[in-house]
Amino acid sequence: MFDTDKLSEMNVAIQEVVNTIQEGKIYNSQKRNAEESLTSLKHRLNELNDQLRKEEKDVDKLQSISFSNLFHSLINDKPEKLSKEAQEVLTVKAQIDSLQYEIVATEERIKVLEGKLSEVVDAKKRYEELFQQKKDYIEAEIPDKWKEIDSYTHQIYDLTLNQKELTEALTAGRMVMSCIEGIQDSLNSAEGWGMYDIIGGGLLSTMVKRNHMDVAQNQIHELKHKLTTFDQELSDVGTALDVNLGLDDFLGFADWFFDGLFVDIAVQSKINNAIDQIESLRNKVDSIICRLENDYKTITTKATTMQNECDDFIKSI
Repeated sequence: MFDTDKLSEMNVAIQEVVNTIQEGKIYNSQKRNAEESLTSLKHRLNELNDQLRKEEKDVDKLQSISFSNLFHSLINDKPEKLSKEAQEVLTVKAQIDSLQYEIVATEERIKVLEGKLSEVVDAKKRYEELFQQKKDYIEAEIPDKWKEIDSYTHQIYDLTLNQKELTEALTAGRMVMSCIEGIQDSLNSAEGWGMYDIIGGGLLSTMVKRNHMDVAQNQIHELKHKLTTFDQELSDVGTALDVNLGLDDFLGFADWFFDGLFVDIAVQSKINNAIDQIESLRNKVDSIICRLENDYKTITTKATTMQNECDDFIKSI
């Protein structure tokens, strides 16, 4: 006798394995992209290290100290102003620090993906076993209904996978938005203290402004990594982020960290430019998230409708 509960249990088991197989495909794609990105990042890092060697003979000393300590050592050497050569060293060092952050983050992501891939090795074999069990059961009990039920279940599987991919993309997008909001807070604080600094706020306002800029810089490093993850998730649902963060100039703004009204205004201009760029990025990400949410609602409605139709068909047998 045909048992609908048994068929439902089979479908649930198959759906879980199908999800695992799809995850494996996604992990493979993400791992391949991450490895390509890592190669590119390391190549760029080598280029910058070569550039740094040309601009500073004592490169070993430069690479062994933090960007902040490097800046202050150069500042102390030239209290009146930074020389053009020192500014170039600071800019390259800032770019190197940024790349090193991205390299570490990318290497960690590859390790995570390798771990996930090791968990899905036997999924395809398991799927074939479960699918054959289901087919044998239906053909034995209701052979004339196999094609219809199989068509329904495959459509439901596909819709469920789309739901999962959209959920992952939405999660990554919301993490990007959270990071953007943190950057905006830091930049707005830096902008406020910067205006106070311009009108003669003194050493305290300068220190507070620089602190907020340091925080924003670290957050921008994190944002770049989260944007990469978001972009990868979007590719799985057929959407492209197409964002050029364009904040490398801001990341290298430390070459302006010395006193003077003209320079204070220049720093303020960099802060305002970064605020505008981040706001533009926020609008773009927000628009994509809204589109993903609408797509998720549409897919969920389709999946529910298809499941109801399948249930009704089975009940009518």
